[in-house]
Amino acid sequence: GSLGARGNVDLATSHYAGAVALKQVALVPLQALAASATPARIAKGKLDASGQLRLDWGKAFNLHIEPAQLGISDFALEPQARGLAAPVAWRKLDVGITRLDLATRNAQLDKVTANGLQVDAVRERDDKINLASLFASKQAASASNDEGPAWRWSIARLGVEQGSLRLTDRSIDGARPTPLLVEALNGNIEELSDKLDQPRRAKLEGRIGKGSFATAGTLQPLPAVADLQLTTKRLDIAGFVPYASVPLNVEVTSARLSSDGKLHYDRRRSEPRFDYTGNAAFERVRMQD
Repeated sequence: GSLGARGNVDLATSHYAGAVALKQVALVPLQALAASATPARIAKGKLDASGQLRLDWGKAFNLHIEPAQLGISDFALEPQARGLAAPVAWRKLDVGITRLDLATRNAQLDKVTANGLQVDAVRERDDKINLASLFASKQAASASNDEGPAWRWSIARLGVEQGSLRLTDRSIDGARPTPLLVEALNGNIEELSDKLDQPRRAKLEGRIGKGSFATAGTLQPLPAVADLQLTTKRLDIAGFVPYASVPLNVEVTSARLSSDGKLHYDRRRSEPRFDYTGNAAFERVRMQD
């Protein structure tokens, strides 16, 4: 890879202002600069970046970027064990940086798009997702004592193109952990920010087996509240039966759902609430007593 910079350096005031460009810089050797902040280790990846930068290293260190474009291609994390797939990988991640300032802890991003995103996750017996521990900061204790202001951040549009999710759930009692594979994921959420208690416009579509789904509406991240228009076509929902709150005396091995209606989800109480209004039809239902 290559690194280029053009600008003005003032050693008297410990200040630099100018343009910086990186082309196909390997990420693996750069892990040492992160001081292993998380257990996640990069297996491969190339970085491209260009933008305007101001750097101060005098009495107080500060990095200010405005604007900039960043891209990470052919990226993958190391598998957590031999024989397993990479927990996170993608073909290309594009990030538009409107403004980033370390001193004021402010990050304003334009479009963030992951193309070919692949996520392989496991929900363990204790209900924890393995990716959470993989990205947990080793500096959590020192961060809790940080007296600085909280980060303020926003993303104009966060999107995924041709992504996939493989989820293995080991938390269901008496159920064999069969992986759920969701493919051809395309979608986005708009105007996402640190104000997670506000609804945002979102849409997502994908395939599960030979069936498909598409949804669009509003989503509030925390606490989770969603009002969505949901359409499914021949979607095999047998893998979702173990999550039903009403126990069944039979084993559902196949059930294809075609539907078109409105779905409301509310997680503000201890028990999540689902409401569905619309049309639904089942076909090729198979059960075993």
